[in-house]
Amino acid sequence: MLRARLIEPRKVVVEEASKPKAGPGEVVINVKYCGICGSDIHAYHGVHPFISPPIVLGHEFSGVVEEVGSGVTGVEPGQRVVVEPLLTCGKCLNCRLGHYNRCVSMKVIGCQVDGAFAEYVLVPAHRVIPIPDEVSFKQGALVEPLAVAVHAVKRGGPLCGRSVVVLGAGPIGLLTASVAKRWGAGEVMITDLSDRKLEVAKSLGVDHTVNARREDPIKVAREVFGEEGVDVIFECVGSNPVTIAQAIEMARRGATIVVVGVFSGDIPIKLGFVQDRELELRGTAVYIFKDFLDAIQLIRRGEVDVEKLVTKTFPLREVPEAFRFIEENRDEVIKVLIEVS
Repeated sequence: MLRARLIEPRKVVVEEASKPKAGPGEVVINVKYCGICGSDIHAYHGVHPFISPPIVLGHEFSGVVEEVGSGVTGVEPGQRVVVEPLLTCGKCLNCRLGHYNRCVSMKVIGCQVDGAFAEYVLVPAHRVIPIPDEVSFKQGALVEPLAVAVHAVKRGGPLCGRSVVVLGAGPIGLLTASVAKRWGAGEVMITDLSDRKLEVAKSLGVDHTVNARREDPIKVAREVFGEEGVDVIFECVGSNPVTIAQAIEMARRGATIVVVGVFSGDIPIKLGFVQDRELELRGTAVYIFKDFLDAIQLIRRGEVDVEKLVTKTFPLREVPEAFRFIEENRDEVIKVLIEVS
């Protein structure tokens, strides 16, 4: 089979490899589409703290079941599927409670074990989820990032009629804003530095967009939502003390701030404001099975148009070119997909 393997930072090699075989409880997936995630980009640049080459990246994917191993039930060859790419221990407290996204020894397909920038990928059968005919393979590759947004929005609590600000209009920020709007938020505002990404936000139904290069998000939030502040804020940038500070400043007393973006280092925050204003500061980590099911239904019903995020598609043989394209067009690129087969 053909695969694209990151062998060192900024060097991806497209090569032939042996097709995997399904062992007990395992499934081989013939990959159709796979998205390039922000974590893949960080790994490509050699700055991801938990991904080290050599590795076959790719954890946002759709495909067809090629082979099932012994003991597998409910999954059959020929099924159209997506895969929840989490590998968990099933034994720690959080796994036993059903919060396996908090597993103490979690690994991710495409991050710590070889992933879906390949014609075939080996996965645990219990992480395979069928998709309906109404969901295309291209849309299926966007189920995983949409599930991240679904989980984040749930962490924000009930949103019906509440004011929402999303900081950062990357793929996860755009999807978070879209899900929040579909699930009853009153008005939704999103901020970013790219006009192109803000245009996509408008096309997804976001009420207010702010280019933070030209406008102060805190000032605009007060103009839009009133001096008391915003009810729920989703920080979807990460690695930037500016946006988490903005979140705290624009929050109303008693507001909820959900930290969606990944922070690799320590970030100073105004804990005095968190205490005095009784702010709720919550983290959110990936997803659980129900979030995948909800994401699939949002796409099936046409409630979130995930294909609006796709900037460009490359064939598997051009994965190196795909990463270079992202590097050269950072302000314009939202999501790049790899068409595998």
